[in-house]
Amino acid sequence: MSGGFKRRLNIAISLLYEPKILILDEPSTGLDVTSRRQLWDLIKGFKVDGKTIILATHYMEEVEALADRIAIINEGRVVAVGTADELKALIGEESIIQVEGILKGVERIREVFPRLIEKSGTLRIHVRNSKEVLSKILELLISVGSEIKAIKVEEPTLEDVFLKLTGRTLDEA
Repeated sequence: MSGGFKRRLNIAISLLYEPKILILDEPSTGLDVTSRRQLWDLIKGFKVDGKTIILATHYMEEVEALADRIAIINEGRVVAVGTADELKALIGEESIIQVEGILKGVERIREVFPRLIEKSGTLRIHVRNSKEVLSKILELLISVGSEIKAIKVEEPTLEDVFLKLTGRTLDEA
């Protein structure tokens, strides 16, 4: 049997007796994309049924998609616990709001948000809480006649959190 098929068989066996708690150690390793998504749906269904899943994984995308609470573990010790948003806020990393278009009134925005980089029709504004300030930035730009073509918000990732809290790369974990 292939590694992916063995992994699926192991998961199926673990679900035979409908456990209240399911402990999975890197369950998606070796799975193809379709099988991985099926596993994610299975885990989400398990959660909906009110059951508990303990999931160990190095895949931050998987953590982001599946976890309600996350524990960052480094060398056998828990260094942080929280939701994805709580952990991202914990490290204090900035978000970057990027606005493209025909932009006017940039100096007014710079007065409020000094960490601004302007380059050929693009603003990159470093902020602490993008959800709170995005509308203010857009209101300022629109009020002075800017024509906005695109907006992109780059948020810190769980990978950023892991690296900051542990000082390690994901490969070293």
